[in-house]
Amino acid sequence: MQNDFLQFKSWEKIFNQVFFLVSKKVEKACVRTSSLISNTDR
Repeated sequence: MQNDFLQFKSWEKIFNQVFFLVSKKVEKACVRTSSLISNTDR
């Protein structure tokens, strides 16, 4: 049981890192898109 729990914790850590990287990329993409939209608005 303890071993499974440790394995789960490491998976959780990996998942969190991946999620963080993906959210950063999405954030950048959103910023770029919004800046393009605001440029065309002017």
